[in-house]
Amino acid sequence: MQVYQWNGTKFVLQNANLDFTRSASSLAVFVNAGTVKVAIAFFNDSASSQSYQTKSPIYEWRTNTFALLQEIDTNGPLGVEYFEHKGGQYLVFANSKASVEIFQWTGSRFNSVQLLATSNVLSAKPYAVLSNGNTFY
Repeated sequence: MQVYQWNGTKFVLQNANLDFTRSASSLAVFVNAGTVKVAIAFFNDSASSQSYQTKSPIYEWRTNTFALLQEIDTNGPLGVEYFEHKGGQYLVFANSKASVEIFQWTGSRFNSVQLLATSNVLSAKPYAVLSNGNTFY
C-alpha cells in the first residue's frame, strides 16, 4: 500500500510500512489523541490458509511512517468505521463470520465494549438521528 502526504505544494511518497499478508476489505482513516490513525479490516489471512479469523491492525502515524498501535481479533470483517459520540471515540468492525463488534478508545488503545448479534453482515455504518430530543443509532 502506498501512502502520500501533502507537503504544501505536492504529494510526497511516505514510508507506509503496512502489512500486505492479508486481504484488506476496508479501512478507516481518522485523527484521534492528536495523531492520524488507520484501521484496516482484513477479511482473511492469506498467509494461513485463507482463515477468516485474523487480526485487523490499527496503525498510528509517527515520524514519517506508520507504526503498529494494536491488532484487533476479527472474523471475516467486510468493513470498519470510526465515529465519535458524546466525547467517546469508537471503531466498529463489521464481521461477516461473527457478531459486529464495537471498540472504544481508552486513551492508549481500543477495547471491546459491545457485540451486536448479527449474521452475514456486509457493512456497518454508524449514524445519529435526533427525534423529539432522543438520539437513535
